[in-house]
Amino acid sequence: MKCEICHTADAETVFIREESGKQRELYVCRKCAAHAQASTSSRRPRSGNGAKDAENAVSALRPVLDELFGAAFEILDYAVKDRHRPSVDPSCPACGLTRNEWRKNTTLGCPACYKAFASELLPLIRDEQNADRHVGKVPPKYRETAKRDELQRALRAAVDAQDYERAALLREELEKLELKSKGRNA
Repeated sequence: MKCEICHTADAETVFIREESGKQRELYVCRKCAAHAQASTSSRRPRSGNGAKDAENAVSALRPVLDELFGAAFEILDYAVKDRHRPSVDPSCPACGLTRNEWRKNTTLGCPACYKAFASELLPLIRDEQNADRHVGKVPPKYRETAKRDELQRALRAAVDAQDYERAALLREELEKLELKSKGRNA
């Protein structure tokens, strides 16, 4: 998912802000969060009364507060700069589900939602699965079929690449798999 401030880097941090009584999540990248933190470090109030306890408490929380307040100021600055642009919440053309609705409910409305929100879903799937496609458990009766398909694809690729040694090894593996499956079915 891209940063909602710069729209270029991947978002890594979530900030929540309230707009007209509703909470809205903003996903921002490290760079925008750091920029926000740096911009607020010059806005920090200096304690002039010498209260050591309060100063120690603030210094312990300062990194967290700097990041939160920095991001809030950056978001406000961005909102003021882009005030003339209308806010568009993308939606699925098939079912009408909006981006904010699926983020809030964490469920999609139809198969077309996967294409409509692909740019935001793919990074989430990669983070969760460590792959671009589902890599979860395969039912036992389909493991053999999946293995056979994988070997056949690899065999075709080896033949296309004219890597005949590898192709011969893959063909032998396929034959072993076939014999194994025939032995179970007999």
